[in-house]
Amino acid sequence: MTSFARLFRFATVLTVAFVLNAPAALPARAQSVELPALGEAGAEELPPAMERRIGEQIMAQIRRDPEVIRAYLGERYARAHG
Repeated sequence: MTSFARLFRFATVLTVAFVLNAPAALPARAQSVELPALGEAGAEELPPAMERRIGEQIMAQIRRDPEVIRAYLGERYARAHG
């Protein structure tokens, strides 16, 4: 084995050993996470009638969008003739 091959092999083994042991050598750091205050469970709940009205408004906007209609028709055509 040539000296270059030995050096390369030693460098490879050293690199693998470092990579495998690196997580153990580094101290674990706790991360501070700021969570929002949740309050009472039912404090932010929407009444069912308001939730339905909001959902209907969103669906009306989606149905008016020509891109959505084209995508739906294209997908339907592809499935029928695919």
